[in-house]
Amino acid sequence: MNRRIFALLPVVTFACAANSAPSSRANGSGGNTGDGVGGSGIITNTGGSGPVIPGCSKDCTDFQTAVIFDGAATADVATKFGDPSTGGPAAACIIEPAPGSMVPRNWWRPRVHFTAQPGEALFEIRVHADIEKNDLVVYTSNTTYLLPVDAWKGVAAHSQSLTVTVRGMSGAGGAISKASSVLNIAPVDAGGAMVYWGTTSVEESTTTSKLIGLQVGQEGTVDALHVDDVKEADLFNEQGLIKPSPPVTSAAATMAT
Repeated sequence: MNRRIFALLPVVTFACAANSAPSSRANGSGGNTGDGVGGSGIITNTGGSGPVIPGCSKDCTDFQTAVIFDGAATADVATKFGDPSTGGPAAACIIEPAPGSMVPRNWWRPRVHFTAQPGEALFEIRVHADIEKNDLVVYTSNTTYLLPVDAWKGVAAHSQSLTVTVRGMSGAGGAISKASSVLNIAPVDAGGAMVYWGTTSVEESTTTSKLIGLQVGQEGTVDALHVDDVKEADLFNEQGLIKPSPPVTSAAATMAT
C-alpha cells in the first residue's frame, strides 16, 4: 500500500515595524457594561453549530477590562510601563501579525509573535479595535501570545481591523521600545475542511491508522474515519472474475468480515 504524508506549511511574512504612533485608546478602567449589544447576531463558523455572537456597533465588550498577566510578569509590571503612549524610537520586530495582513472572521485566533530588543525581558501587548470599549492588555515575559478564544470570536464578528502594539523593557525598567502592526479582518467566512491519513505503525490496523480532519478555525482535530468503518466488497479483474482477497497482517485480520 502506498503511503503519502500531507503537511500544512504555514506561510509567514516577516516584517519589522518602524517606530509607530501610540495606540489611540488606553485600557478602560470602568465596568464591562457597554450599551452596544443588540441585533440578530452573526454566526462565526460555517458548520452552523457554532456560537452566535450578538451584534454590536459601539462600545463592544469582547475584550475584558482586567489586565492579563502571562509568563513571569507580575502585577507591578503595569506600573513600570506607565502611560501607553510612551515608548520608542527603538522598536521590536513584530513577526505576527504581519503589518497589513488579512484573515477571514472565522479564522484561527491570531498569534502575537515578535523579536525583542537586546536586553528586554518584559513586554506589554495591547490589542485595540475602534469598536471595542477598551483594549485587551497583556503583560508578559514571553515573545509569543495567543489571543483568548472568546475575545477573538467576538471582535472578529464586530470589527474590521485590530491594531497590535508591543512595548518592551528590561527587567529592571528603563527605556521602553514600541512597535505596532495592523491585522485586517475580512467580513466573510472561509469554508472547507482538511482530512489527512494518520498512522503510528507501518502496519494498518484498527488501532494505529485513521483519517483525521479539521474545519477552518477549529482548534483541534476529530477522527473522520477508522479502518474498521470500511467494509471491502469483492473485486473483479478485467475478465469479470472475482480477484482473490489480498493477504492481511495479523494485526489487520480482525477487520475481516
